[in-house]
Amino acid sequence: MNKILVSLQQGLIRGKLSRNYKNGTFYSFFGIPYAKPPLGKLRFKNPEPPERWIGTLNATTEKDGCISKNIFTRKLEGSEDCLHLNVYTPNLNNSQSSSLKPVIVFVHGHGLVAGNAKTELHGPDFFLTEDIVLVTVCYRYGAFGFSYLEDQSLGVNGNQGIKDVVMSLKWVQQNIRNFCGDPNNVTLFGASGGAGIAHHIMLSSLCNGMIHKLILHGGCSLSLWATSRKDSLTKLGEELKFVGENEKRLLEFLQTKSAISIYEGQKKVLANSIISPNVQKHFFPIIENQLNNSVLTEDPKLIISKGNYTKVPILMGHTSDEGFIFGKEAERRFKENSGVITNLDDLVPYNLKDSKGIIEKIKKFYFNGNYPKEKDLYKYLQVKSDIYCAHPLQTAIKAHLITQSLPIYFFKFAFHGKLNLYKKIQGVTKPVASHSDELCYLFRMFGNPEVEENSDEDLTIKRMVKLWTNFAKFGNPNGKNINDDLINVQWDPVELNKFNYLCIDKELTAGVNPDEDGVKFWEDFYKDNN
Repeated sequence: MNKILVSLQQGLIRGKLSRNYKNGTFYSFFGIPYAKPPLGKLRFKNPEPPERWIGTLNATTEKDGCISKNIFTRKLEGSEDCLHLNVYTPNLNNSQSSSLKPVIVFVHGHGLVAGNAKTELHGPDFFLTEDIVLVTVCYRYGAFGFSYLEDQSLGVNGNQGIKDVVMSLKWVQQNIRNFCGDPNNVTLFGASGGAGIAHHIMLSSLCNGMIHKLILHGGCSLSLWATSRKDSLTKLGEELKFVGENEKRLLEFLQTKSAISIYEGQKKVLANSIISPNVQKHFFPIIENQLNNSVLTEDPKLIISKGNYTKVPILMGHTSDEGFIFGKEAERRFKENSGVITNLDDLVPYNLKDSKGIIEKIKKFYFNGNYPKEKDLYKYLQVKSDIYCAHPLQTAIKAHLITQSLPIYFFKFAFHGKLNLYKKIQGVTKPVASHSDELCYLFRMFGNPEVEENSDEDLTIKRMVKLWTNFAKFGNPNGKNINDDLINVQWDPVELNKFNYLCIDKELTAGVNPDEDGVKFWEDFYKDNN
């Protein structure tokens, strides 16, 4: 068998032949560096271009992502040397079919504190049944990817993880033709925390000419966590016993610490803010000062309202039961409080005033004027779903519709089948589609069973992959084949006065105005606060 070699600007790489879940073939290339390893004096700094290597880089085995706990084993793994990506392609330039194909660049989620691009959660087997090139990106997160110091001369300007993804997009522009990918047809796809990153990049001048379509799952630039506080690195110094206020010395102190020490200190800083909407997060994206390499310098909503961003077709949405990611925490709170939660401060977003008045209205709207009881679990988690997903995503779409004419498609994923792995990881036993469960039908995951031919799961995979790759190819998930039996519903884009959407369950159904009452409830608060 011929060696699978590809020549890049940085050198030669060796990949391997793989098979999709229908036994078709494609090529895999793992752990390709797209930036210099951010080690030593480069810790907390913006990414730098990758260096050339001598000889042939072995890209046949997977590499770890940024340092974090594995969501399956809960063991600490990963490395600061994580600025690499994977490429999966059905053809190479030396094969019979060498026409350029649409490219999907995927940015993983996991709360901007965990995750990686490995096949254990992001296997390409489903996507590579279609004629596209898939790129999955590792980037820095937590303290390594979202740290800031006031002294701009120190070069710790924030949003390093977002700039990592921008650097990966530059790599795509320079190299993806060598994998039969079209650099002029790139879809940036972000999920959860990765959706916030992807949306921020779309709104940034740094992305000009590098993305042509956008897919967002379960998050966006207007999500509560998508912009945060700037004092995270100072807090990290305090946790690691740094004494003093000199930022240069703080940086030198933190750059000498082990990666594990940084991770453990970060964990302590995050402990009080990680899942509460009433607290602004540490180690998340920030609004930066205006510099040449800044990615986000204004409030995202203001950027959208001005129209100062790259206009591209957008496909975005979330699951029907997003709030269940907080299900175990909610059950614990009910148990600790004798079945009734009387402190609802954590349901009031940090960027709203008059929390006492808002709590009374929350009680009236969601719980018939009472404090939530155990029987109200679904309603309690619906508050979280509305706060974290339904309201910010719909607000973003409505804002975009005023300043761009290109189509925006919205979905809700409601299917709870055998592959809903994320809800299992989250400890959810109810028959729901929880946060990120839709990804289980776009990516093959190690914890899932084999897909039974013609099962509901198989049909859902084929439908979603077809819709998503149609969007990557044409900017329209309906595609060009009007007689496609697989996609038997017309998915209309959202209109200013008609919020069209597609519900993905055992069947596909078109609808209008999802979560209308809950979204309006929160819209009214934000109107009153502006």
